[in-house]
Amino acid sequence: MHAMVRRLIALVPALAACDTVFGLRQDTDARVTDLACEVGTPFPAGVPAMITGAYSVEAARFTQDEQIVYLSLCERGGSGSTCDLYRGQRFDTGMIGGYSAIASSDSSKYDAYPTVTSDGAYLVFSSKRDSDTHNYIVPATQGQFTAAGVRPLPVAADLASSNEPYLLGDGKTLYFSGNYDLLRAQGDAPEFGGVANRTALASLNTSSWDVAPVATNDELELFFSSDRDGGGLDLFTASRSSIADELGPATKMSISIPDLGPSRAEQQLEWPVWISRDRCTLYYIAKAGLTDTAIATLYVTSRRSR
Repeated sequence: MHAMVRRLIALVPALAACDTVFGLRQDTDARVTDLACEVGTPFPAGVPAMITGAYSVEAARFTQDEQIVYLSLCERGGSGSTCDLYRGQRFDTGMIGGYSAIASSDSSKYDAYPTVTSDGAYLVFSSKRDSDTHNYIVPATQGQFTAAGVRPLPVAADLASSNEPYLLGDGKTLYFSGNYDLLRAQGDAPEFGGVANRTALASLNTSSWDVAPVATNDELELFFSSDRDGGGLDLFTASRSSIADELGPATKMSISIPDLGPSRAEQQLEWPVWISRDRCTLYYIAKAGLTDTAIATLYVTSRRSR
């Protein structure tokens, strides 16, 4: 999220999340595999995802097989300005852990939203390495993303900031935010079509903050975060029946964390971070508090029949 969005909300109680309940263990549980995925229907309220370690989770992006996860983790209770990049694993239990630091991350700077091309050749992430937050890219060298290869993604001259990159399964389609608007780029890495192929999602952008786009692989459904309703950042979704159509209208999602109370509504921030390739499982972040040490919690929800 942008500099102001990155550090906002407080710790949500760590409840036990069950991957079987949400249909995440499709390869090991026939009963779960048989559950229908009700694509296009609203998501129910999520529960905290199971992760090892005491971290504030800024972002999480999974590989297409849902086994490897790239995360931005921050010290719990520490400054949100020094979040770093990690590679982790989702175990059969649904637990996320086994973290290893990504070498391209700068421990003294805010690094977040790591997203990797489907062939593992490039890592795209956002970082505050200059006066504002921008998206960067680094190629894999012998399977590792090194600090020496980091360079900024090309942007238009009028794009003062860019953030929250999200790659689709084709490895060529990149969604991100810029100047608090939603944008899309398409082309081969590492340029993704260059500046000329950056297009704004005009049907969804407003004068408010519209950020953190997460699109399904078929691009028929988009999730994002916006403060257009006033107060904090809320989760929104928009869809279309054909890729030739514009997305919209935007609909506010009713999966807010339930235990903050109305007095905290204006301080609550939520943003999506990943949607599964079958469009059934959505991960999102929730924070509740406006301090630099606020803790972000990773949530998961599914619209599979239970």
